[in-house]
Amino acid sequence: MIFMQAKPIFTNLLQKALELVRACPCSDEKGCPNCIQHVACTEYNAVISKSMATVVLQCALEQELKIHGSAICLQGDNNYGDS
Repeated sequence: MIFMQAKPIFTNLLQKALELVRACPCSDEKGCPNCIQHVACTEYNAVISKSMATVVLQCALEQELKIHGSAICLQGDNNYGDS
């Protein structure tokens, strides 16, 4: 199962995904294929939001750290509007 393979590194995956979205230099709120867009999306990425992707990743990471007590430090602040 893929989940069982990802479980030991899930916190790190969330951290890296959050860093990728925050560091992406694109200026469009809909992001770009390098951060949040999926080129094969049949809905043309119509309902995505770079700032909301940041919120979801930040909240998921915070919960993961709370539950599992990981020592990974969050980079950046808790300003969910930054990208």
